[in-house]
Parts: sequence; structure tokens; C-alpha cells
Amino acid sequence: MPIINKWSDSNYIVLSEAVMRETKIYISKNTLKRVFGKLKTKESYHPQITTLNALAIFVGYLNWNEFKSSEAASLHGVRKTLTSWFTNPQGIFGNLVTKPFIFILLLVMLLVMVIVLLWH
Repeated sequence: MPIINKWSDSNYIVLSEAVMRETKIYISKNTLKRVFGKLKTKESYHPQITTLNALAIFVGYLNWNEFKSSEAASLHGVRKTLTSWFTNPQGIFGNLVTKPFIFILLLVMLLVMVIVLLWH
């Protein structure tokens, strides 16, 4: 997969489908583009709570509030969480673990970390 600033529509569609499959919450490719800064808006973009919930659920939390109040809301917590996912990803995600899945998971975690840092 290409780096995020070179993603095409198909990459955002793959991520959208992965989030939908895992969370049953649809996030459009355009919403993901806004979140990643590829689709510019007139005002600074703040994702809706449904989008934040979907991203938090996608990375293993019950919702956005649980993520924010958890240890993962700190940079140390994000590093610790990512380390545990990469050392034993099948224990968490079972047969879904593939290189593209882990790449997407990493991108989503980084995105959530950026959102947390911007909102603090």
C-alpha cells in the first residue's frame, strides 16, 4: 500500500470497507479523506461522534469516550497498545490478520492519536 499522502480513492474505499466490516458503522471515503486531510474543508474539520466511535471500535474500544478515557489516549498508551497488537495480533483479531490489515490498523491508530492530540 502506498503512503497515505499518495492514496487513491481505492485505498480509502478499502479502509472504509474494513471499518464497516469490523464496526457495522459506515464511514465514507470522503469522510476518511477529510480526516486524513486529503479533502480540504473551509473550516477546520472535526469528525462527528459516529465517525470517532467507529474508529475507536475499529481499534478495539467500546466507543470514543472509552478510548479517550483509556490509557491509549496518551502517546505512551498508543505505543503500548500498538506494540501489543503487533506482537500478538491474532490473539485480538483472529484470522483477519494480514499485512494490509495491520497497515490499515496502524494508520487508524495514528489517526486517532492525532485527533486526541488536536482536541487536548
